[in-house]
Amino acid sequence: MHKSYVVNFYTHLVGKYAEEVFELFVEHIVEEAARATNRKAYQKVCQIIRQLIKANGSVHAEKLIQQFRLVYPNRHAFMDELQMIKS
Repeated sequence: MHKSYVVNFYTHLVGKYAEEVFELFVEHIVEEAARATNRKAYQKVCQIIRQLIKANGSVHAEKLIQQFRLVYPNRHAFMDELQMIKS
């Protein structure tokens, strides 16, 4: 199974398998962020983070945002997009 499927099917799974869903979200987001090289890709990563928040994974989302700020501080466009999540 592709980790990206979690974005489409989390609503059916999050009740019974919340931690597994959050783990798949985090893995998928980390992989997307590692591949991202432009603002459009960063926006896609941030959209997936918003989906994670919508799935009641706010704690996981906050940890990811903090992690990305430490790992990718020189990706200014990414930092801008991450800042908009909190707004």
